[in-house]
Amino acid sequence: MLRKQKYESPANIAKLLAYDPETGIFTWKVKRRGSPHGWKPIGTVAGSIWPDGYRVINVNGIRYRASWIAVVLMTGRWPTKQVDHKNRTKDDDRWRNLRTATNGQNQANRGACKNNKLGVKGVCFEADRNRYKATIEIKGRSINLGRFKTISEARLAYLAAATKYFGEFAGG
Repeated sequence: MLRKQKYESPANIAKLLAYDPETGIFTWKVKRRGSPHGWKPIGTVAGSIWPDGYRVINVNGIRYRASWIAVVLMTGRWPTKQVDHKNRTKDDDRWRNLRTATNGQNQANRGACKNNKLGVKGVCFEADRNRYKATIEIKGRSINLGRFKTISEARLAYLAAATKYFGEFAGG
C-alpha cells in the first residue's frame, strides 16, 4: 500500500475488481468514473504504471499496489509482509511471479544498483589490484567474498553466497 490508511475490505475489493492470475491483469467489475471522459465501462483494465514502475490501482480514493490487491483476491486477506516480484519486473503481477517477503528478503532479490558500473550485483573492480572484488551484505554488514581475476569468478562467488544466505530470494 502506498499510504498508511485503513485497508479496503477484501470482500469489497472482490466486488470491485477481477484478477486474471495467468496474465496479472486487473479489470473493473463495475462502471467507474473516468476523469474528463465520463464513465469507464465494466471490463476496463484497472490501474496505471507509476513512475517507480509499479502498477497502482485507486480504490475509493486509496492507491494500492496491484501486487497487494492480487494477494487479497487470491487469498482473501491483506498481506502482512511485503509482496516481492520474483523476476524483479515491477509491473508483472502474474500470481506465479508474486510472493510475500520480509524487507530483507525483498532487498536480497534486487538487481545491481544503478550506480554499479559493471552491472553485476555484489561485484566491483579494484583498479589498484587489477582484481574484481565480490561482497555481500548480510543484516547491514558487508562481507568480503574475495578478489578474483575475472568478473565471472567474482559473480559466481556472489551467487554462491547469496544462495547460501538468501535461498530462493537470492537475486543477482
